[in-house]
Amino acid sequence: MFCPKCGKQIQEGSQFCEYCGTRVSPIEELKPSRRKRRKWLSSLLILIIAVVLASSALAYLYFFPRVNPEKSKEYENQGLATLSQLAAQNGIMDQEKLKEVSNDFQRAIRLDPDNLSARKNLIYTYLLSDDLSEAQKEIGEILKVNPNDDFALKMQELLGEETP
Repeated sequence: MFCPKCGKQIQEGSQFCEYCGTRVSPIEELKPSRRKRRKWLSSLLILIIAVVLASSALAYLYFFPRVNPEKSKEYENQGLATLSQLAAQNGIMDQEKLKEVSNDFQRAIRLDPDNLSARKNLIYTYLLSDDLSEAQKEIGEILKVNPNDDFALKMQELLGEETP
């Protein structure tokens, strides 16, 4: 027989633990291995809950980013400034700079998915980079929001393909 409080072995039929003084009855008896298993299961449950909460928080931040139209406009303007500099260089298009510009427009869209001007500028950047498939995807995104958008319809027509 074992004490339910300290876990030490005591004489069978004892009413009190001779080590810690806790009142003992045969119903309260717990073996140390069972106590350890409960402790281990409790620790495991706490760990699982912590992982689920942390994963949920990260998923929320990833899938539901905060909309920030002001910061979105900053990135868009930054991209436009770089694009203007490229245009002033006698029509020479530096692919590295174009990638930088498209990253600015993508950041602007992530911060404000309703920023259609950033989407349109991103399409121009994709066209300058000869990335027609990405341009078509972006046209499709605009048409999801506004199926009658003149710019997107005209670009779709110029590219000669239906976008999904």
